[in-house]
Amino acid sequence: VAVGSRFRQTRSVPRPAVEMLEVTRLEPHRRIEIVGDLASFPAHLTSGGLVLLSQLSDDVVADLYSDERWAGRPEQRPDVVELQRELARVRRVGAAVQRNRSETGVSAVGVPVEVPGVTPSAVTIAMPTLRYDPTELQSWLRELRITVADVREALAREVSAMRLAGAPAPDA
Repeated sequence: VAVGSRFRQTRSVPRPAVEMLEVTRLEPHRRIEIVGDLASFPAHLTSGGLVLLSQLSDDVVADLYSDERWAGRPEQRPDVVELQRELARVRRVGAAVQRNRSETGVSAVGVPVEVPGVTPSAVTIAMPTLRYDPTELQSWLRELRITVADVREALAREVSAMRLAGAPAPDA
């Protein structure tokens, strides 16, 4: 990997596509290797999941985290009142931070991507917890919000074009 190198990435959101990405910055002195399997985690353990949960009402969150839904795995169920407090904070700040919740040694910051007519989503930055520096949070949030603005603009154009063409919007 080097500045100027390109690689291919596939995605499925908001629609399937293949993209070419170019490395524009490399910090070789901060190289990191992550080893392990990708896994899914309950939403309350990830910054993106917390952002999405924050867009739900407290009643819906209480239902999603009811004793019945978590039967057989009560040790994994968060305290619902504490979760709702955290989600209120995410709504107020417009961002979620998680440190070592989804996986020991991994932290992340996430912000919502809200576009009318498109399923709510989030953009996140993940990093080793050793590199998580609270004094950098505002800088990361600024970068995330710039990215969100670009994503919102692109999605809004796409939804508008779909509607003009008579196609249903992604959420229809």
